[in-house]
Amino acid sequence: MTEVHRNILTAFLLGLSSISLSMATAPKECRKLLEGRGQGRGAMGDFKSYLGQLMENQVVGDKGLARLIGGLARGKFINPITEKEESVNHIAQHHRGMIQRFVDGKEGGIDQKELLEWLKGVQKKKERARVERAEVQEGTEDIYQKMVFHPVKGGRFKIGIDQVEVKLTHDIEVMSTPVTQEQWTELMGHNPSHFRGEDRPVETVGWWDVLEFANRLSESRGFKPVYDLSISGKARINAPERDIYRAEGFRLPTEAEYEYLLSGGGRAKKGSNYPFSKSEIKNHGWFRENAGGKTHPVMERKPIVVGGYKFYDLHGNVGEWSWGHFEARPEGGVNPVHPPAWFYRVIRGGAWRSYAKHFTWEDRPYDWLDGHDYVGFRLVRTIR
Repeated sequence: MTEVHRNILTAFLLGLSSISLSMATAPKECRKLLEGRGQGRGAMGDFKSYLGQLMENQVVGDKGLARLIGGLARGKFINPITEKEESVNHIAQHHRGMIQRFVDGKEGGIDQKELLEWLKGVQKKKERARVERAEVQEGTEDIYQKMVFHPVKGGRFKIGIDQVEVKLTHDIEVMSTPVTQEQWTELMGHNPSHFRGEDRPVETVGWWDVLEFANRLSESRGFKPVYDLSISGKARINAPERDIYRAEGFRLPTEAEYEYLLSGGGRAKKGSNYPFSKSEIKNHGWFRENAGGKTHPVMERKPIVVGGYKFYDLHGNVGEWSWGHFEARPEGGVNPVHPPAWFYRVIRGGAWRSYAKHFTWEDRPYDWLDGHDYVGFRLVRTIR
């Protein structure tokens, strides 16, 4: 393999178009992949290492693996990344092109029988891992069963005062209610809430504590935790290119995802961010005018329906932590993210102390990362 090809592969692994990257600037996993290139490993070894990294980072998933195995079993060496996947994902586009070089023999000969046997072994390891995850899940089944998640399909909608268009290309599953005090206590072992009641939303939980809860829940279900919290004061995303939308486990929604939910899947009425008239807000949420200065058990108000599924307490009761920081004007485009910065985060949905008239885009509160008796959270997970 030439140095040019080496740099191309490094660039592909980074999801970049540039080929000027060097081994010194490649991330750890890329350097590991490229170590030994040109030292007798050959095209077969190069391709297995490359494909292994793509599977580890979920660029090639279970369907792609099965597609490749099926093709080899029929005597055909095919690309595990389809043209359809390539058309909707620029990362897949880069990798499909590089894989195709191996398929076409431009990177050297590939022993298809050897590759087939290796892939079958990989598939068996994945199946064993799924069995092990199922065994882990048995110990935490009770708490997870109490958490109801509903699917929400991605879509287009307009966000903010300026009505900037946003497109969410991924589907997610979303908790039907905020996390309750019972759910929090069972997983974390304590209840920090000011307004006590196991069916009430947990509150007075700091943003960092919420990330830890999400990670523990992910681990209990056999998912890779979303947040790398190994460095104090930093939260890095465990996903290809640190893309939160491509993470595997449970996480906080981005503000764009929250707005999509609050609007009933993009059905908000003019001048508000909810899919019903202003006179109906009292039927859907607890706020200053009807909450009596406290939180209430979840599911006591009418839900917001998104895609036929019911989501409770999106408006009022407790505000809910989101992933990103506050921007005066929300970002539009495809899958926008406001990465966390500074010392505060956006809180969406309004709370028991909020005035109903403020349930609009003009009122997007944010606060310090500490716990507050008017802030809780709910989790989402990207559906693969």
